[in-house]
Amino acid sequence: MTANMLDLPHLIEWHEGMLLTPQHFQQFAGRSELLTQFMFASGVPFRWGVIDLKIDQAALSGGILRILNIEAVMPDGLLALGGSERGADLEFDLQKAEGTPARIYLTVPRETGLYERTDYSRYEGFVAKDEAASDEVSGAEQTPIPRIRARLRLTSGESGLSGMTALPLIEFAIEGTVCKQTDYIAPVLRMKPGSALSNLCAPVRRTVREKATELASKLPPDARNSDFAGMQQLQWLVSALPQVEVLLESDQAHPHALYLAFCSMAGSVAFLSNARVPPIFHPYDHDDLRGSFDEVLAFIRLALSEGLIDNWIGQPFKKRAEGGTRPGDQYFEIQPTLEKAFGAEADFSSPYLALMLKGPADVMTEWGESCLLAGEDAISDLELSRSRGATCERVDSLGDLVPAPGSVLFQVKNEGKWITPRKKLVLKPAKQEARMPDVATLFIRKRSQTNKGR
Repeated sequence: MTANMLDLPHLIEWHEGMLLTPQHFQQFAGRSELLTQFMFASGVPFRWGVIDLKIDQAALSGGILRILNIEAVMPDGLLALGGSERGADLEFDLQKAEGTPARIYLTVPRETGLYERTDYSRYEGFVAKDEAASDEVSGAEQTPIPRIRARLRLTSGESGLSGMTALPLIEFAIEGTVCKQTDYIAPVLRMKPGSALSNLCAPVRRTVREKATELASKLPPDARNSDFAGMQQLQWLVSALPQVEVLLESDQAHPHALYLAFCSMAGSVAFLSNARVPPIFHPYDHDDLRGSFDEVLAFIRLALSEGLIDNWIGQPFKKRAEGGTRPGDQYFEIQPTLEKAFGAEADFSSPYLALMLKGPADVMTEWGESCLLAGEDAISDLELSRSRGATCERVDSLGDLVPAPGSVLFQVKNEGKWITPRKKLVLKPAKQEARMPDVATLFIRKRSQTNKGR
């Protein structure tokens, strides 16, 4: 019998009076075993993974990976049962692991012969505790029955996987004699509350629900007629939420089903993002659940931060001119005062404010880093002394605030000598600048969010 699972023994033609031999039953059992594995592995996608895994933590602290119990389905459909609690020892010395990080696999030879006994055989004989079996119909005396089980081993590195069916279990970062488990998540057949994958996904689900609930509470009673934009945002938030929630709360959901639900959520909230269209995600990798989910969850978080800037208050500057139309004659201002423009919800004690300039990135970067930003009574002194006022430093993001498409974001140091809440704020270009931003917007954190952003 070869390793090709489709190369099954032909059906036996049973008939009355047949002289039965052990080969008849061996062929029948071999065909049934392989057919079951083939149908299981081929009928449903990604039907392999860990069902239960128990590790000896005391041995692990000494650099030995010892499996107490493992229940898993291998990628070819084989049910793998092992561990010291089952009388099938599985140990691996982590100092012999290959690679950094080193991934440890549960392996079994691909050779599918049930009764071949070589170093490459898929099965091995063993003495079972219940080797003697009773005839449950007639009640006759017990008869010893030889048993076989899968030849399971723990392996590390690509070199040890040749000719093997492998299931990744755990990953370690190894530095000298120190072995530290990474955040790798092994393939599983179903989600369990409190598992690593559940804990990875739960915060995003919770954030979406909280933002949807908060947005719904702010909508007026007649929002369907008066606030179409708000209703549209709410729909984008909640359309895929129920499916994600029921899958996360179930202890029977397959990770792939949850992944598809989050992809659906990413498509819905994409309308909130600056891109408006979700990226092309990498294909689902059942052997690297964290890598697959991280990409989708990161986009959902980005879309929420771009489309729901509810931790900041934004106020656009108004463009003014000093008797001319040249860029050097133009400037921006927020009036009558910052305090009145932003209201009581703005936290002027926040260590940093944010400035967003719309225009070509390279031009706006130079413009923002050289601009004059200060209260109206300090601008004249700044122009005479050629000082800059409040320091503006370009950043990719500031907490959950990210630049809008075609815009550049700056972190503004909040210094009292330049920025005063009870005075008008003026933004002017350096004398050498030949182009003005299309739009300039100042952002100040809400009072309840200041400590979170520090």
